[in-house]
Amino acid sequence: MRYFVTGATGFIGRHLVSELLKREGTIYVLVREGSRARLEELLSSWDPGPERIVPVIGDLTAPGLGVSDADKERLQGAEHFFHLAAIYDMSADEESNRRANVDGTQHALELANELGAAHFHHTSSIAVSGRYRGLFLEDMFDE
Repeated sequence: MRYFVTGATGFIGRHLVSELLKREGTIYVLVREGSRARLEELLSSWDPGPERIVPVIGDLTAPGLGVSDADKERLQGAEHFFHLAAIYDMSADEESNRRANVDGTQHALELANELGAAHFHHTSSIAVSGRYRGLFLEDMFDE
């Protein structure tokens, strides 16, 4: 079993990886070059540990998530592609939000299709509802 996770160093992602480690298989995690230190910290906290987690250098805002051809080859046919990476900061500027959350999701979908991933799991930002007060449902995106 092969898993690919974006956002593995974030709050939800690190808990997802912990749960995936209870299953068989290799877990590939997208990490920016500048976030490798954060990943190294987390590797020591995951049990079983780092031997089953493979960093994949990339960038959420780049086409194909900036994943190298060599990594794409290793990821071909991944059974589960988890897309969690995003900007979760309500005060982030519109351009940063668009590049990470909208374009990043599009790049993730394109890569999942290119890899022939069997399942695509997407966890969207809590900020999707903006500053809307009250219950927010899937059919209310125009609000």
